[in-house]
Amino acid sequence: MKFFTLLLITTFISTWAIAQDTIPNAGFENWTANVVPAYNNPDGWTTLNPLTGALNVFTAFKDSTVVHSGHYSIKLVTKSVAGQTAPGILTTGTVNAGSGNITGGVPIASRPAYLSGWYQYSPVSGDTAAASILLTKWDAVGDSEIIVGQASKNIGSAASSWTSFSMAINYLTNATPDTVLISFFSSATQAGAVNSTLWLDDLSYTAINGINEIENSPMSLYPNPASQQINIDNGNMQAASVNLYAVDGRFIKLIKMHEGLNTLDVSSLPAGVYILSGVGTEGNVYHSSVVIDK
Repeated sequence: MKFFTLLLITTFISTWAIAQDTIPNAGFENWTANVVPAYNNPDGWTTLNPLTGALNVFTAFKDSTVVHSGHYSIKLVTKSVAGQTAPGILTTGTVNAGSGNITGGVPIASRPAYLSGWYQYSPVSGDTAAASILLTKWDAVGDSEIIVGQASKNIGSAASSWTSFSMAINYLTNATPDTVLISFFSSATQAGAVNSTLWLDDLSYTAINGINEIENSPMSLYPNPASQQINIDNGNMQAASVNLYAVDGRFIKLIKMHEGLNTLDVSSLPAGVYILSGVGTEGNVYHSSVVIDK
């Protein structure tokens, strides 16, 4: 039985990935040119260019010189607009011209584990850039939008070469989101600093892939194999919740966690290999495979 268990984990987990959506124009290869005023805007994204273009000020640019892969990246630059400091903004949502709030987003029908990508950053006077992702779902019964998952990241240090980032998404419910709002800002401090510049390229949703990654960041659980229940040690992990996935990437359920030892009833699950994944208090991602043996 132990040999069979190891064979299952090696065979299935080494090729396992969560089925997921893709980010629109993630490599910023596709752009639409506006004639008057003259600027380029990345397809599938919103910038401030349409709002500030009337003043001949632009904060988002198609860059062919600082590129991680392909032909282009996007360059976001903080500018002075009518006496106000305006950060370069890139978002999948809509920027309200009056309030400056960003709302909306693009459709999604999966639960990605991370938002990842590559950046370079040239801050001015200690400025800080920022990235965020918000996953929501419309609740028809309550006639309101509920937050399913979210993550945010500040970029405070200069990066003169391409640097990778990965934001672990913290899920608050077991729902599957229908909208994702991704936003980047060349300045995130209240005052901002003119000419702070953020380059972005090759964005992606990523998930837990490969047995090596699972072994390197183990979640402490037992017994394994299990038939009736699994005990999950939350002492070191300190996760608010854990996601349970089938080996083919299907999301099954969200398990709320408390301090110490948690017990998960698996008696109703069919026999097979499953993945447990959780995000700790410091943003570290823990995951392990478990075999349900009936």
